[in-house]
Parts: sequence; structure tokens; C-alpha cells
Amino acid sequence: MIIKITARFPDTESAEFTLGRLSETVKNIYELRIYYDTEYDGGGLANNIFYSAKNSFLPYNSRKSLSFPFELDREDKLYSECFVSAVCDSADIEEIRSIVYNGGGFDVNVSQL
Repeated sequence: MIIKITARFPDTESAEFTLGRLSETVKNIYELRIYYDTEYDGGGLANNIFYSAKNSFLPYNSRKSLSFPFELDREDKLYSECFVSAVCDSADIEEIRSIVYNGGGFDVNVSQL
């Protein structure tokens, strides 16, 4: 079964470190994404970046992964937090959770695709 894990991080540095660790450690990852806000010319810019994937194919509808993984009431404010998502096999869920928590992640959510 393929699942999607989402989590919040206090900053992009801890999120990127954790995603790098996931990419190196977990065997069956199909996709890793990072979401964060930046300011550009006085306005906010939402970044949705494909971080990496070990497998060259995506065995699920990749259009679903392009949407923002959290329901947030933006109201034109920039979020200082960073968000990540990982698409993987359900067999790797506990390993991924421990890496995310050890990397400073919180509000971890698991959903089936």
C-alpha cells in the first residue's frame, strides 16, 4: 500500500536535513516535497519544490501530490514554518516517522493514496 506522510518543521534547514536523511535511508520512497513561504518584492511567495525520489516512476496519480498538503487559512500571511511530504510504501512508515521526529518535525499525518 502506498501512503503519504506530511509533517511541519520549524525552519527549512531542519526540513531539508530530514529529507536528505530520508532519501539516503529509506528504501522505497517515491517522492519527497518541501513547501515553504518566502518574501519577494514585498509580497509572499509560496514554494512547492520537488525534493527527490529514488524511483524513476510514480505508481500513483502524481497530480494529487502537486496540491498543498495542509489545510491552512493563509489570509495573506507568510508562514515561518516549513512543510514536507513523503510518498512511500506503508512498510516504511515507522522508520520515516522516527526520522521525521528526530529531525525536529511535528504534526505528522499519515494518509493512504
